[in-house]
Amino acid sequence: MKHILLTGATGFLGSHLLEALLRQGYLVTILKRSTSDTWRIKHLLDSVTAYDVDVQPLEEAFKPKKVDAVIHTACSYGKNRESVSGVYDSNVVFPLRIAETAIQYNVQAFINTDSFFVKSGLPNGYMAPYVASKRHIWECLRVFFPLLKVVNMRLEHVYGPNDNADKFVAWLSDQYINCSEERTKVQLSSCRQIRDFVSVYDVVKAYRQVLLNLDRIKSGVVYEVGSGIGTTVKEFVINLHNIFTDLNYASVDLEFDSSRDRKGEIPKSVGDNYELKKIGWMPEVDLNRGISELVMSKVRCHEKGM
Repeated sequence: MKHILLTGATGFLGSHLLEALLRQGYLVTILKRSTSDTWRIKHLLDSVTAYDVDVQPLEEAFKPKKVDAVIHTACSYGKNRESVSGVYDSNVVFPLRIAETAIQYNVQAFINTDSFFVKSGLPNGYMAPYVASKRHIWECLRVFFPLLKVVNMRLEHVYGPNDNADKFVAWLSDQYINCSEERTKVQLSSCRQIRDFVSVYDVVKAYRQVLLNLDRIKSGVVYEVGSGIGTTVKEFVINLHNIFTDLNYASVDLEFDSSRDRKGEIPKSVGDNYELKKIGWMPEVDLNRGISELVMSKVRCHEKGM
């Protein structure tokens, strides 16, 4: 049984990863903070070993049983007025400490996570601290840890159930779920940006394929995790709107306005998933199915009063 050390397990992607890893028979240790909100993984906590990195030495997580690989998904986007130094502490210093400790305990691999914002040639815009720090940590991992197999998962626009309420897709879904019988106008930008929307379930499968193929993967590889299909944000929004409307959540009027376009927004990003396909991964959840599953999850939670 392989032992995985997972960061970010209480977050959107990390919680889906944790559930899948346990289901597939992995032994999992998670790193979190004592203040972390564990609502996404409450039903899984009895099946994992958890260490609070703000109160326990990092080395303690590596001692009881040999760790085979680290999957690092924790990060700071710098959206909540965090200082640049705070973002760097989360996105550079913390993973460096993990990597250094992993070397001490003979861990085979460190699987890093970043996103399409980090691609070279794209504007940093409002995500500048996140982008700079994520570029920095990947360079550090490649250069300073030759004894550690490092792999980078570069995620396109991931969507699915249980995302943070302040993320665009989750926020927009909540406008339908929480609206009253009176019609609500939702004001949006032009939504002309092109994104590669990829279901969180397909993303989780990408990590699994990397774990299954670690022995033949070369250190330093970057896997772009996306469907390979570009869709305008407006198309995604209209699809979401139509599904909610079909379910009688029809009290929302959408208003698209280019004057609300945010300066520095990336106009287009579509993932090149060729390298992932070489190790046996294929996206399986098309956009219609993925949005439908997201909407139904929202509706079920609403009906249960969650």
